[in-house]
Amino acid sequence: MQTRFWASFTAADYNDQATAIFCSSPVGPVRTVAGATPNFATGPVIGCNPDWDIWAVGIRTIWNPAPQFDIGLEVFYTQLETKHDPGTTRLTFAGSGGRAAGNYIPSSENVWGSILRMQRNFWP
Repeated sequence: MQTRFWASFTAADYNDQATAIFCSSPVGPVRTVAGATPNFATGPVIGCNPDWDIWAVGIRTIWNPAPQFDIGLEVFYTQLETKHDPGTTRLTFAGSGGRAAGNYIPSSENVWGSILRMQRNFWP
């Protein structure tokens, strides 16, 4: 039997100029709570911040009960942290990529997952 722990971390941290462009572009997805479209003259939407990070931790165990046969179990936790202020920012999507059109409140998300694998090898 083998057991392994694993972890990962990824982050996006935009500079001030990129954040200002993203948060004040009239063709971007960012809107105010009232649904108003920003523009470069009025400046970025207050509370808009496109930065994010995602981290995950997990454990994987593989057991070999018979020759050429493995049973594996993996359990993991993932957290996506957005930096938008949900009280002042909305994201507007036109309805592509499987998501319905509409205004959405950006939020952090947590996910638990697991994988059970049974594998029979026929080649040594």
